[in-house]
Amino acid sequence: MTADVQWPNGWEGGHLDGRASVRDYWIRQWAQLRLSLAPVQFRERGDGRIEVAVRLVARDPGGSVLAREEVRHVYEFEGRLVRRMQVEQYDDRPNRVTVESLSDI
Repeated sequence: MTADVQWPNGWEGGHLDGRASVRDYWIRQWAQLRLSLAPVQFRERGDGRIEVAVRLVARDPGGSVLAREEVRHVYEFEGRLVRRMQVEQYDDRPNRVTVESLSDI
């Protein structure tokens, strides 16, 4: 990561600036969530960014599923270092399952 990396705060909202902010966020996040992320597809976009389709499962510390969904992680590089990461939702996926939809079952 570059020293001034920009990273999404997908858990609490907003975004983070800089390595120290990302590190602190990860420490808080991993203390509260058990995340399983499985990359399923990689592709280079026309602007040079790398898109990774990811299957995500988030669980609380007790193992209960909080979210299960597919998202896109989009990486922008500066040389060999990540300069920016974004998370994009697949709003058109019929099999997307989130906490809200699980409560309807």
